[in-house]
Amino acid sequence: MKRSNFLITALLLIANFANAQTIKAGMSAGNWEFQPGQVTFTNEQGTPALRLLNSAARATLKGVDFHNGTIAFDILPTDPDFASCYFREQSIDNRECFYLRNGFAGNPDAYQAIQYAPFLHGVNLWDLLPEYQNAATYNRDQWNHVKLLISQKQMRVYINDMHTPTLIVPHLEGNTTHGGISFEGQATIRNLTILPGETEHLPDEPGIDITQNDARYLRKWETLKTHKLTGSTDFDQSWYPDSTAQWEPITAERKGLINLTRKTGLNHTRKITWLKTTVTADAACLKTLRLGFSDDIWVFVNQQLTYVDKNTYGRPIAKEPNGRISLDNGSVVLPLKAGSNEIMIALASNFYGWGLIARFDGNEGIHLTR
Repeated sequence: MKRSNFLITALLLIANFANAQTIKAGMSAGNWEFQPGQVTFTNEQGTPALRLLNSAARATLKGVDFHNGTIAFDILPTDPDFASCYFREQSIDNRECFYLRNGFAGNPDAYQAIQYAPFLHGVNLWDLLPEYQNAATYNRDQWNHVKLLISQKQMRVYINDMHTPTLIVPHLEGNTTHGGISFEGQATIRNLTILPGETEHLPDEPGIDITQNDARYLRKWETLKTHKLTGSTDFDQSWYPDSTAQWEPITAERKGLINLTRKTGLNHTRKITWLKTTVTADAACLKTLRLGFSDDIWVFVNQQLTYVDKNTYGRPIAKEPNGRISLDNGSVVLPLKAGSNEIMIALASNFYGWGLIARFDGNEGIHLTR
């Protein structure tokens, strides 16, 4: 074989291999799993399409185990609330989710028009991750093009503009690394294309967490090995741990978040647990502690109740931003004595994510557990 012919043959093989990696999802009933009566298959301007008929409608692509790469599709959202794309789906309890909040469609200034949130053990961590949202230029009842660029630990989302990402996710927070692809919510989907491994050089490693540069965060805690289930919304002194309580260490995740949901998963009733840490002060002082919490909190310093508050989503008492966890939720001035101070926090959860963020305004003269 001449060298030129060999090169041409090799290039053709490479091209065919690349094309073989591209998955063009068939928009016919045999390629999808769905509940009868919730999905139809249609033709949109000469292109086969999948139509989800109501907000609860859901369709899962058969035969795909997606790790990393590109997921691209056209979507015509008609749901008044959400249109979701799930990926790395091991079950409805554990998966990654990108979704459109259609109530903000057509408003390019709505900061919560699109969002990312993982599902951990059946819990949507929407309320623990308010930073994973943004404004977006898209419209209901019109076709929009979406591209999800997914590496091992990062994601870029493009909507209509394929040159500038609409949402940047520096750290995918789910527990799954691979799994299925599905859609949920009233919408029509067409031109679904999956390119396994095509990440356009998006790094596999997570992006930086700028809070790691901030020594004021309380990152090292202990928590009870088991938590209580209680229907009460008021504090009961019997909840306070005694000498028989069993503790285990827990360390903050990104942005200083103690993510109790990752530890405990879902319960269908109200639950409560405790966190404790030690702060050593050079001399007696007052120190302001900023708190993000979900949902209810009781703070004790050296066994003295110092702060009580609630952050209940959907209620007038919900804290900014909109009942989600943030250091804007609340603050307390802690009376610290010279020497060792025990900080004990009771934290209750009603639904969605369960967690705590704690950061001092200043740490001069005090020493945190490292």
